[in-house]
Amino acid sequence: MSKTRERTEQRLVSATIKVLDAEGYKDISVKKITKEADVAYGTFYNYFSSLDDAHEAAVTNLIKIKVEQWLVNSQTEESPLLRIFEALFQLLLTFENSPSLDWIIERPLVLHRIYENTSERAMEDLVIQAIRRGEVPQPELDTLIHFRNARETVRWAQIGAFRRLTSGDDPRKIYVEYFSTLNMFNLPPEKVKEHLYYTLSKYV
Repeated sequence: MSKTRERTEQRLVSATIKVLDAEGYKDISVKKITKEADVAYGTFYNYFSSLDDAHEAAVTNLIKIKVEQWLVNSQTEESPLLRIFEALFQLLLTFENSPSLDWIIERPLVLHRIYENTSERAMEDLVIQAIRRGEVPQPELDTLIHFRNARETVRWAQIGAFRRLTSGDDPRKIYVEYFSTLNMFNLPPEKVKEHLYYTLSKYV
């Protein structure tokens, strides 16, 4: 992709984010996006096939930025496992007041694709680091397979967590209730809760 094309695509993605923040996803339109981006109406369809396509690109862009920030900001935490627990909480906070929350809930498979394109590799790398540091008790292969199998369950559970966010539930309460039952690492339950509450203590 040429630099000019990359810049135009990024302008459209940025414009989509701005329109979403101002209007909400139900009132977004190609006309509003192209006006914000200062490009011709037809230019939109050179980059996106639909509003949903542009919306997905906008959310993917947002999550990529959040992941990059989290990877840098969490480097002071020595435990790879605790970095994962913090990332799960950060995700809830990212979507807590997001204009895309209802849109994501209605399209759960989009969320799966976004994770695959943004955080999946980083999370798996941290799981491998945690295994090598002895933070999880099972053999390396068993833990990695368990994590990969549990990952799909966690993604679907997050849609339920997002629904509770739309009802105004406290993200801290949601975080503890969901991830204390979704044991991705085969840890003792008391150890899972210890990690969850330690994470929350950093946000008091």
